[in-house]
Amino acid sequence: MNLSPHVQHLSSSFDENTQVFREIFQKDPTIKFRQITFSMDRRQALLLFADGMVNNTLINEHIIEPLIQFQGILPLDRVPEYIQERIVYSNDVTTNDKISDLIIEILSGNTVLLIEGCSAALVLASRGFQSRSIAEPPAEKVLQGPREGFTEVLLFNVSLVRRKLCNPDLRFEFRRIGKQSQGTWTESQIPQFWRKSTDGWTKSKSTGS
Repeated sequence: MNLSPHVQHLSSSFDENTQVFREIFQKDPTIKFRQITFSMDRRQALLLFADGMVNNTLINEHIIEPLIQFQGILPLDRVPEYIQERIVYSNDVTTNDKISDLIIEILSGNTVLLIEGCSAALVLASRGFQSRSIAEPPAEKVLQGPREGFTEVLLFNVSLVRRKLCNPDLRFEFRRIGKQSQGTWTESQIPQFWRKSTDGWTKSKSTGS
């Protein structure tokens, strides 16, 4: 994914921002573009999401429907904040103006909302892709203890570790790897037992365990 140095960030031009994403995803039919017009001030907006990786019910009922039914006038000085606070129903909404970050969000199952006149987009949590449930690994049968194993979904695995290790000092560091895959991996540790060096995490001598 090579972006021109001149288009690393969104501009205030809705048409330019829309064109950037249409060019990036022009050969990918799984990326959906849903145009919306606010009824009162006729301001344009565009939803972008990856078909098959999102929760369609969530997008239809908690994002598209509230936007279409909104009958007020958007404040000129804080449009993204107003939509985030007053219109859409989502427990996880952020703003971002970096195009490469927005692309990754779309491909990760979140929904991006471009708004006319705004140089930042809203990122709304909407992941809903199918995955295997947490279950006993077929190649690692156990006679005692819980019959659970990791799945392909990272956040499910993180929640499994958190449930088994209920320590408030448990930390997770998320990073992206792979120039093409842009995969995510996490490193978990409890700081008082480890210290970070140039070679990575090593067991701290001061703790002894």
